[in-house]
Amino acid sequence: GGGGGAAAEDGGGDPLEVAPPSQLVPARWWLGGLGASALLCVAIVAPLFSIPAWQLLVSICLSCLLAVLGVRALGQTDLEPVSALGKLSQIAFAVLAPGHLVTNLVAGAIAEAGAMQAGDLMQDLKAGHLLGASPRAQFYAQLIGSSASVLVTVAAFNMYTSAYGCAGEAGWECEQFQAPVAHVWKDMAVLMQQGVAALPPSALAF
Repeated sequence: GGGGGAAAEDGGGDPLEVAPPSQLVPARWWLGGLGASALLCVAIVAPLFSIPAWQLLVSICLSCLLAVLGVRALGQTDLEPVSALGKLSQIAFAVLAPGHLVTNLVAGAIAEAGAMQAGDLMQDLKAGHLLGASPRAQFYAQLIGSSASVLVTVAAFNMYTSAYGCAGEAGWECEQFQAPVAHVWKDMAVLMQQGVAALPPSALAF
């Protein structure tokens, strides 16, 4: 182990890596976290939406692949096509789970969420790199922020729905905020479920 660290410090390791080995995040950390979060996702989402575990695992794998595309696009253009990446997952699940509207929506949401979080992390780490921050210190900060956000986001959403009289238990009902993007996701899922028959007649001309 010590020889590898010395080699990296002497320039024998990754030539693009400028941080010393003591500041890097070991692969077993993020791989273990990825595996644990995938299992937690399956354990929660599968019974919540009655989706087979294998379909969720496929969705998570697709999310990892699509996240690579999203990060590449964001790094080169400063634009991350997360919505389009989610639609690619919806198209894939039109084949894997035909006729299942909820599964299609959840698969798309997981792909979009994965790509979005990967893009955010890339920008954070790039900013830290430019400032000379330790990647491992940033990793600790991300863990603290992610853990705190579990409580903060739930509390903020409940406060939001209470302040504006929105009902979110059985379905989203809010006169002031109609969430138009949600209709785009729903229409895509319906299109994948019903095929071209779900398109309005005027769309067929194009």
